[in-house]
Amino acid sequence: MFYSVRQPLFVSRLIALLAVFCLSIWGCTNTAPDNPSNLRFDANLSTQSYKVRWDFAPSVYWYQLLETDLDNPGSPVELPILQPQTLEKAFTGKPANKKYSYQIRLVQLDVNNKLVVVTGWSAAITVDTNALFNPPQPPTTVKATAGTNGQVTVTWAAPSGGIVDNYKVEQRRKTSSWSSWTLLSSAQTNTSYSHSVTRSGLYQYQISACNSLGCSGGASSQEITLASQTTTARSMMFSSSRTFPGQW
Repeated sequence: MFYSVRQPLFVSRLIALLAVFCLSIWGCTNTAPDNPSNLRFDANLSTQSYKVRWDFAPSVYWYQLLETDLDNPGSPVELPILQPQTLEKAFTGKPANKKYSYQIRLVQLDVNNKLVVVTGWSAAITVDTNALFNPPQPPTTVKATAGTNGQVTVTWAAPSGGIVDNYKVEQRRKTSSWSSWTLLSSAQTNTSYSHSVTRSGLYQYQISACNSLGCSGGASSQEITLASQTTTARSMMFSSSRTFPGQW
């Protein structure tokens, strides 16, 4: 018996075709498969490129992406189908200041090499190519909240546009006038920061969003009055003093 190197490909193709017929013609299952999940994109700022990625358990299904230029939403493009082992699609050379949406569905090929649609299009994700060429937008809703003993917590919301790698946190204090901004942290990756002041006074905080292309402009908190731990301790000492008979 002769064994051809094309035989494994033929066998896998046959299995895939049988699965399609089973699902779409004979109804041998009660439920259709779900679309791939966690559709997302990862950007590479150094090459101004990105990959659209998704999750799906190993199967016989192929994938197809739908790309829509949001400046021309009436002409979406069905991209070439991708093999079952593929869980990402790379995009390079896209111009700046464009927005694209992507959707995904499961497909197969019948015995005549025609496309058989297995599921409908998924919910869309949007890629703003402007984010590949510029620093992120500033954060929003910066708020400073005083705690005890000179503690303060600063919170903010992630920017509405751009790709953020980290945040820069700055502080300034007002005496007769505002001081220059002092850097507290340049590697903050979440949207809150806490620390304690060593001098009482009027303070303000500023947050910038950063990536490898630079940082956004700063977004400032409201002015907040803070009492240092030393001042608080001294106030407690004086308030707890007692006067005994015969003492002045």
